[in-house]
Amino acid sequence: MVFSLSGPTMKKYLIFLAFISLLPILQGCTDFGKMKTYNGVDLYHKAPVTDAEAERLGIYLIGAKFADSTEKSVQITRVGPVYQFRFVIKEANQNDTALFKYFKLFSAELSNEVFNGAPVDIHICDKHFKTIRIFPYEDLGRKKFFDGVELFYTANIKPAEADSLGNYLIKSEFADGSDKIVQIAKNGDTYRFSFTVKNGAERDTVSLKTARFYAGDISKKVFAGAPVEIQLHDIFWTPLKILTMIPSKQK
Repeated sequence: MVFSLSGPTMKKYLIFLAFISLLPILQGCTDFGKMKTYNGVDLYHKAPVTDAEAERLGIYLIGAKFADSTEKSVQITRVGPVYQFRFVIKEANQNDTALFKYFKLFSAELSNEVFNGAPVDIHICDKHFKTIRIFPYEDLGRKKFFDGVELFYTANIKPAEADSLGNYLIKSEFADGSDKIVQIAKNGDTYRFSFTVKNGAERDTVSLKTARFYAGDISKKVFAGAPVEIQLHDIFWTPLKILTMIPSKQK
């Protein structure tokens, strides 16, 4: 099974975002909350965010290399059930629409890795922590790992189904140790398997035909014959093409 795959993990997106962040000039008497520094990142938090939650976030930012010893300032707040990750962005990047595409995956990563699946909105801010723009959370689901594959599964997918798909991906060598992001979702009786591809793969006739057969094989070996669609995404998780299955002929 060969696809033109793209393979950035979520943490690699945070490494990129680290380059466009900036330490703010904090003027006046504005209270941004408690502050603790994590490898160059000044992390502020205010109630109802707890000290423990802020600590988890700070440790995560170090592991993800967002905190890379260069000076940055971020803030984590919460309104109702929704966390707000607020960070100061360089003025040159404040209207960069290409950059904004990263935030869908960024918020999904923070939700899964730090806040136990709770929604996380992204706020980009000026050097005084004033919000410039809000990027609302989009739920990609919970996450499991299978030999380099980050598999997201939505609320209507059972964890056992996600495990079955993940094990299939390993056996079929789709999960081969290289970094990939995929998702399994369900609409009615139809499962939708989504993954990222390199530019142009959505127009390659051989890859598209192979993907349709792959959907049929997943249907037979993972989902007991239920219909399966393949959805191709670019590296920003923007949908490119949906493919319907060709039933598998394998025994």
